Amino acid sequence: MKKLFKTFEMKLVLFTFFIGSLFIYLYHIENSIKNYSLYKKGINDLKFINLYLDNFLEKQDKFVNFDEIVKNTKEFNRIIDDILSSEIKTEFSHIVYIELAEAHGLFSEKLEYIERYKSLQASNLSSIYFIYDLNHYFNKSKLSNEDKVLINQTLFILMQSFININDNKKLLAKNLKAIHKLSEKNRDKRLEFLYIHTKKTIEKIEKINEINKKVSELDLAKKLEKVDIFLIDSYNKKMLMQLIIASIFFLFLIFMIVVIYFEHRKTRKIKNELLGFKYAVENSDNS
Repeated sequence: MKKLFKTFEMKLVLFTFFIGSLFIYLYHIENSIKNYSLYKKGINDLKFINLYLDNFLEKQDKFVNFDEIVKNTKEFNRIIDDILSSEIKTEFSHIVYIELAEAHGLFSEKLEYIERYKSLQASNLSSIYFIYDLNHYFNKSKLSNEDKVLINQTLFILMQSFININDNKKLLAKNLKAIHKLSEKNRDKRLEFLYIHTKKTIEKIEKINEINKKVSELDLAKKLEKVDIFLIDSYNKKMLMQLIIASIFFLFLIFMIVVIYFEHRKTRKIKNELLGFKYAVENSDNS
């Protein structure tokens, strides 16, 4: 009888140890994924800010409040620094951390291009407004209609190039030479200013296009998307593991209930047999 109880106690100890281990592991998983929503929101914010900055780089023809650009770039750095300084590497995956660190490096490069772009865009917008004022003056001047058409056509092609609708470099270069000759012929300072500002605007447009090309090659959006995918994948794996452990816990619990039930039946059977034997012995003594 004592041996039976000893075996039963051993099973209870093993049961308690197993359940305790599962509970601790489940707690560890739950604790490691508690910041998932925070990381997910942070990465989504990074993707949104990056999209906002890409949109800014495409709007050459519109003035953008540079304070907003500075505000967004600072916010991007704050969010990515917060996530990198967190426990994301241990809570989820070192791959997520590595990809995010690479995204941080790409953004540092992109930020340098943005600063150069801001300077070129501000200068170009100023030049465009000045060229428009000159064009307005020439339309009312005593220049021949042919010269006025030349200036208007040059401004039209320049604006097409500026907003990336059409880039007719050959015709623009040809017209620019004609304006230069016209300024030398008439010795008009305004025509000279028109030539200088148009030429510099063309050069700055080419630099802006080169910047946009290099920013596109960085492909920060793709890198952030990879970070997002790896984070979701790591989270789903942890959730699957949590489900598996919970299922094992449930099945083992049922198993132990069945074992305890049969152990209880076995104990009662032995107890009844002992009581029967005792009764038989007592009755035998009386007879």
